[in-house]
Amino acid sequence: MALREQTDKEMASVLDETQRVKYEEMRREEWQQSRPRGWQGGGEGGGDSDRRAGGFRNP
Repeated sequence: MALREQTDKEMASVLDETQRVKYEEMRREEWQQSRPRGWQGGGEGGGDSDRRAGGFRNP
């Protein structure tokens, strides 16, 4: 078991319902901030990739 999973399991066992919801929310935000930007096709910055590459689109 990964250390993060072990920590989450132990935290869930000691926190009350309100604290556990807040902890899970914090973990979700942490995960979202740690993932690379633009990892999804068409994600952030995906719309102007031609301009960034030096190309131009015809309107």
